[in-house]
Amino acid sequence: MTVSIQNPAKCEVRAVIRFLLAKGEAAAEIHRQLVSVYGEDVMNRQNVAKWCCEFEGGRSDVHDYHLFSKFKESLAGYTFSGDDEVQDAVTIWLREQRDFHDAEVDNENSEINVQFTPTIPHCSMATLIGLSIRVQLLRSLPSRFKVSVAITPGTHSSEEAVNKQLADKERVAAATENSHLIEVINECIAMK
Repeated sequence: MTVSIQNPAKCEVRAVIRFLLAKGEAAAEIHRQLVSVYGEDVMNRQNVAKWCCEFEGGRSDVHDYHLFSKFKESLAGYTFSGDDEVQDAVTIWLREQRDFHDAEVDNENSEINVQFTPTIPHCSMATLIGLSIRVQLLRSLPSRFKVSVAITPGTHSSEEAVNKQLADKERVAAATENSHLIEVINECIAMK
């Protein structure tokens, strides 16, 4: 008897796709098995085939780190005439993203406060996602801005610990000096 698993993490589903592909299953069969365990809304057949192609092409990572590709696409080739335009573009983009609960931009005090919502309450990537958001904003905005990133209250099982790490300037500085971690962060925010 098959037990349905509700609300699986996207990386979990991709890991199952990779596993079944390695066992020699075809994309259609992988999709059938995913639906039998996770339900009809797990992932459509086209996306299963897309991930099969990714893994067959040599990809091994099941995480999809490219958080800011749509932001970069939306600004491609655009030249800003001043800080106000940059601020407006960032604010509009952040508010359009379903993963963000709130983004406050205080131009007068040069502060940006972002709260993000992880995909699941026990997301193991929450700190990396928050750190990636922080690094991308710091790289994209004028240096006068102070950036604060935190998990939306009540949306993560380790919210307090993750927020403490993201707010600790020394930890953030140490993380961005770690060559392996900065490589992962760069991959997270790289446009594909």
